[in-house]
Amino acid sequence: MKFFKWLFTSLWVGFQVLTGQRKVMALKSEKPPVPLVVFRPSSRFLVFWPMVLFTWAMAILMAYVQHKVAVGDFVIPHPFKEPWVYLHKGTGTPISAWLNPYTMGGWWAVLLCFSVLVLRVRMKAALTVAILAAILAFYFWMDKIGQWAPFLATVRKLKVYGNWGMYTILAGIATADIVVVWIYARFHYFIATPNKGFLVWGVYASERPIEYSEYDLNIDVEDVVERTFGFGSFRLRHKTDPSLTIEFPNVWRIAKKMSRFNELTTEWRVKAIHVEEKPKP
Repeated sequence: MKFFKWLFTSLWVGFQVLTGQRKVMALKSEKPPVPLVVFRPSSRFLVFWPMVLFTWAMAILMAYVQHKVAVGDFVIPHPFKEPWVYLHKGTGTPISAWLNPYTMGGWWAVLLCFSVLVLRVRMKAALTVAILAAILAFYFWMDKIGQWAPFLATVRKLKVYGNWGMYTILAGIATADIVVVWIYARFHYFIATPNKGFLVWGVYASERPIEYSEYDLNIDVEDVVERTFGFGSFRLRHKTDPSLTIEFPNVWRIAKKMSRFNELTTEWRVKAIHVEEKPKP
């Protein structure tokens, strides 16, 4: 029994060392436990995870379609003149649009352009409203001149070949970035406690105490896309030395952590004021 307890304890401690949780565990093991909230960065791709998931789904779907083409379930009647026309072998009927790699590739290209815009530009409220207004204005104008249906038909005819390998590479790059930043965040994070914070980094949890009185707090949730999926940026700006400024972008569950952080620091400030106003004997 003692052996298994020792083995479990060793594995648990080893896991905490490997995941950079030693400082968090040390604060929680104190009597009484120190209340805290942890801020960690995350990948920008994680903010836009629906597009990454969609790209993986497209890779699997296109691999299925192109495998079926290779074994002869589908036929391309005019491979040089109309390579985008796929027919069922035997029946000669066109395959569904969602199985046609050219049709899906065209729509994916449109979504990719939109995704790059969202990923590269901070989508603040004013910019988001302006883009939506421009889209609505474009729609009403095209509808008024009777060109909206032809416009959609033109978009549907975009011929971009949705190769499964291309989808896999793009989705793999985004997924790798998410994983690498997640691992990095296990060893580089900020712990907020009622009286001070701790900047922690490295496998052995090297730390630097942070006095709140020396920093200005800024929690940025202005990016509409980030905020929609529960992300935001956490920044502690040093009042005199900009090189000591701390920033953690794309913090997940920012609303809950922001609320918890306000509770911790408010509790500390109230206690400090109470001590200062206590009359001297």
